Amino acid sequence: MSTRRAMLALRHIGRAPEVLRCAGTFRRWPMLTAAYIGLQPFSLPADVHTRGGLRFHLTEFYDLETLWQIFCRRVYGVSVDDRIIVDAGANIGLFTCFAAARAPRALVHAIEPFPATYGRLLDTVRANRLDRRVVRHPIALSAKTGVRTMVSSGTPSQMVHLDPGGGVARGVAVHTSTLTDFLDAVRGDAIDLLKMDIEGSEYDVLLSTPPATFDRVRRINLEYHKPSSPAFHPQMLVHHLASAGFRLKNGAHPTAEYGLLHFVRS
Repeated sequence: MSTRRAMLALRHIGRAPEVLRCAGTFRRWPMLTAAYIGLQPFSLPADVHTRGGLRFHLTEFYDLETLWQIFCRRVYGVSVDDRIIVDAGANIGLFTCFAAARAPRALVHAIEPFPATYGRLLDTVRANRLDRRVVRHPIALSAKTGVRTMVSSGTPSQMVHLDPGGGVARGVAVHTSTLTDFLDAVRGDAIDLLKMDIEGSEYDVLLSTPPATFDRVRRINLEYHKPSSPAFHPQMLVHHLASAGFRLKNGAHPTAEYGLLHFVRS
């Protein structure tokens, strides 16, 4: 092993628990681990299989990063008893499949608006024979129901976002729904988990949602991003969800521009 690779390995020694999860989850875990921490190149496209039978077709390095965060780092908390899960920002379906496997009796609502990415989501769901347990929604959550523009500019699929200007002159036009309208359409007494990773739109969506809308929601895993407007701050999300009856489970109020927050009912 070269000195550079040895130093890279030492820098990631704190990831040992993640590596152990990787080994217990994936068949070709040495290759995935080495590629993720930079010890060897990751040849794309690549087909990845879990020991439990899930299969994923990865086409870009960001797919591997997302896979690692969900399956090895376990950044989202899914309970085996969950029955209804909403995956807002489903991308190609990695968390959707993780949630379906982790909670075998759950119905997952996967929201992904960008057409090319939505096509990959469909492929992932079908490849894993989850058509009956995953309801796919080709829409974007927004402050208003209507049509908005999504901007890609050749960025990885995980970073496609709604145009903050709200126009439809450039990019890809997508249908939008408020969170209230969407949750009203979801059948069932309770939404056990709302996972949200919508690339900055969380401010528009959540801050425009009345507290009463969240009455049926038990837990929220929220990935927040740099606000599109200086008028927004991540603590505003915490305060708004507190008014809806949630408390922040993972400690201090956020101060960084990006992070992951877990909320539970107070």
